[in-house]
Amino acid sequence: MPFWGWMIAAAVLAIAEMALPGTFFFLFLAAAAVLAGIASLLIPALAGQLAVFVAGAVVALLLAPKLARRLNTPEEPVRLNVDSLVGSVGIVEEAIDPIHHRGLVKVQGQQWRAIASEPIAAGAQVRVLRVEGTRLVVVPRVTWEQVLAQESDAAQEIRQRQGG
Repeated sequence: MPFWGWMIAAAVLAIAEMALPGTFFFLFLAAAAVLAGIASLLIPALAGQLAVFVAGAVVALLLAPKLARRLNTPEEPVRLNVDSLVGSVGIVEEAIDPIHHRGLVKVQGQQWRAIASEPIAAGAQVRVLRVEGTRLVVVPRVTWEQVLAQESDAAQEIRQRQGG
């Protein structure tokens, strides 16, 4: 087959790939046809050209899953708008009442309505867990100092119980 015959075959296969989105199969055959076309300039025998086409197609199809995985690797989604608040730390401006679903927090310079599963006093730091509608679901932010203070209080209580 002459050079141009292989190039036409490659074009037809490439068009088939575009016409059938999601197949990701004909593209590799088109690449193999281009290789066979280049080989036709050096190898006049049709059998040699077909061998190059088959070898190119097999190699391309063996590499296809690796390429597909690389192309389909999900990236971490970019959080936009209110979703960017998740994980942020804010300050309670108006005490959060879990019973009446009242409370205000300031996060990233903006004031938001907030809800929590426990009461949180004004001035406390909170961490945003998620966004529900126009409200932020928050939890108290616990610092290492608070954890150490609670541990030392617990240790003192144990010592007092033991009579020490």
